[in-house]
Formats: sequence, structure tokens, C-alpha cells
Amino acid sequence: MVYAPHDPWAVGPVTAARLQTLTNALKEIGDAWTSYTPVLTGTVTNPNLGTTGSIVGQWVEANKTIWGHVRITFSGTGVTVGSGNYLVTVPVSVVGTAVPRACGSCVFERGGAHFARTPFFVSATQLGLVDGLSNRLGSTTAWAAGDEIDIEFRYEAA
Repeated sequence: MVYAPHDPWAVGPVTAARLQTLTNALKEIGDAWTSYTPVLTGTVTNPNLGTTGSIVGQWVEANKTIWGHVRITFSGTGVTVGSGNYLVTVPVSVVGTAVPRACGSCVFERGGAHFARTPFFVSATQLGLVDGLSNRLGSTTAWAAGDEIDIEFRYEAA
């Protein structure tokens, strides 16, 4: 960062220059998104996203807090569910060893219907997905071309 950590937030009059300083400070926190390729696995066998399926992710870190997003798209031919519960990798290890720990939200679309899940750490680098009834997302879901999983997460980096 090119500014002193406390300078943009110091108490003072609101001027155009000060607003620009605050805007620049916020841009440095929020504009630094980095792409990464998450890995989706099943605890028994891995799913196949299909011939044109994809998994993409992006993340940003500010003061050891990681914010991120993963989008998994099932598309094309050859979509298979795999078996077991689904796990998704995160870009940076979580602090501590207390797992499972909830860390965001997840929405998946299947056949035009939307369902909510909660991502939680099952290890320092992997998220599992669970609903409020402790049902984990995985091979019991009949995925088809056009279905998607969107995961938002936030946690403290190791």
C-alpha cells in the first residue's frame, strides 16, 4: 500500500481531496481480486462437470481476511455426479485447526430451482457444503447440464 495505514481514516473535514484519498484506500482493498482454479472432488469418486463444464474462482485478501467466490457449472455431455460429499479447495489455508467451521453461503441451481447450503471447512484447505439439516451436498444430487453451484466465502488466513 502506498499510504500510511491510519492516514485515510483520520478524523478531519470532508473535502474533495479527502474523499479521493478514502476512495483510493477502498479501491486498494477491493480491486485486487485474484483468479484461482478451485478443485472439486467427491469423498469417494469425483464428479464430472461435462464436456463444457467449468469451475472458476476469485479471491482477495485484506488484513489476513480472505473473501472469495467459486462458480461451478455443469454443462455439455458426460455430466456425472461422482459419489460421496463434495469438497472444494480454497486459495489460502484457514487459520487454526478447529474444523468444521462455517464460513459463508452457497446457492445451487438445479433444474430451475434454487437451494441454499452453508460452506464449512473440513480441512485447512477444503470446504464442504451442508444445509441446515446437516445434509451434505454431493452425489445424492442429480446434476444435469445447466446446473450451477455458487459459493461465497470469508475466513481468516493462516
